[in-house]
Amino acid sequence: MAGKRLELTTQIDLFVSPTINGIALTVTPDGADAMFNEYKWREVIDTLIDGHTVTVLKNKDVRISYDSRLFLLKVANSLRMQADSIENKIKGMNVIR
Repeated sequence: MAGKRLELTTQIDLFVSPTINGIALTVTPDGADAMFNEYKWREVIDTLIDGHTVTVLKNKDVRISYDSRLFLLKVANSLRMQADSIENKIKGMNVIR
């Protein structure tokens, strides 16, 4: 997932939503059509990890700092907890058939 810089000269509505495939962004500028993009989970995760690691000498020799490792482990744990939260909230709901 590449970082993008936006220079805003008007108000926009920004909607961020998880999808089965990743994270969806919908941007709606005032008076313009909505723009949609979906970032795949693999792309989001790879970008996150790439931002915290360093390749040393060869492609397979990737290293990480202690602080980055702790941060990524906390992110992973947080994502697991949120997934559990979703499952727990919908378990008791009646299903419409």
